[in-house]
Amino acid sequence: FNPGFGGGEISVTSQNNCGVSNNSRRLIIHGAGELPTTPGLISGPTDACMLMPLASNPLGTEATYSIAPVSNALSYNWVVPAGANITSHPSGTGENDTIITVQFNSTFSGGAIQVSANGYCGTGAARMLNITARLQPGTPGAISVTQLQGCPDRVFRYSSSAYNAVSYQWTIPAGGTITNGDGTNTIEVSYHPLAVAGSVTVTPSNGCAVGKTRSLKITLEECAPPRMFTAVKPGNSKMLTVTAYPNPSTHAFRISVKSETSQPLKMQLYDLRGQPLFEKNSDKAGTVIFGEDLKAGVYFLRVTNGSRAETLKLIKLK
Repeated sequence: FNPGFGGGEISVTSQNNCGVSNNSRRLIIHGAGELPTTPGLISGPTDACMLMPLASNPLGTEATYSIAPVSNALSYNWVVPAGANITSHPSGTGENDTIITVQFNSTFSGGAIQVSANGYCGTGAARMLNITARLQPGTPGAISVTQLQGCPDRVFRYSSSAYNAVSYQWTIPAGGTITNGDGTNTIEVSYHPLAVAGSVTVTPSNGCAVGKTRSLKITLEECAPPRMFTAVKPGNSKMLTVTAYPNPSTHAFRISVKSETSQPLKMQLYDLRGQPLFEKNSDKAGTVIFGEDLKAGVYFLRVTNGSRAETLKLIKLK
């Protein structure tokens, strides 16, 4: 073909001594002036903020972009902007390369995805899709509260949501522990049995920005001691005095018992449910050291001396 060939057809007929066939076979040849058409609209997300990496999703989320097949295309050229990478061609390459998956990294700040079709005689015009990275999370709604479990092991559920948010950062008052759902719009929190005061806050975020913070003040009273015995404050009995040091303690407790009688002593340790954990009998008053192996929490030590009894609240810290 000459350099200026613009297209046409090759035809062939058959003949013999009696004549030429009425029909011919034809083959259309595309010339230099017939480039592939511009691909149709690119389908896929146009804001990368919901796809970019977060602490809770360090790799980010893949996005899929696709076009309809272009007539007479032999292959396609996909181009993504800086901060984005093509991770796969799900439908294959060549004439089937109409779908790509893309991952955006934390440096992406916007740009266009482009695709053009390659044909027999060249490459057609490119189709573009602008991708932005400016989506702000909305302000979280009011934090809802549901109590799942009462004293002594109090558990509460907190929930809130915001549009355009991928992750949620929660803060809770001292004395609470997030046991489930951290990073999502719903968490469960366990509180120790002591009094708690402070705020629960939630802040939404996506790959581009951090939203405003919603706050909820909470106040929890100290859980009451078990009903199986009545707490008696130190000093109420002239014949029996019980003290604990240190209290609260991060290790062991030093229990000092003074009594004006010679009757035997009984020491009983209970948890907040009233379940007995420890019992010790002694012929006389004195000092006992124990509790180093106790878990963090609140306990009640009941000391009985004849008809007299004292009950101390012991607080074990981590």
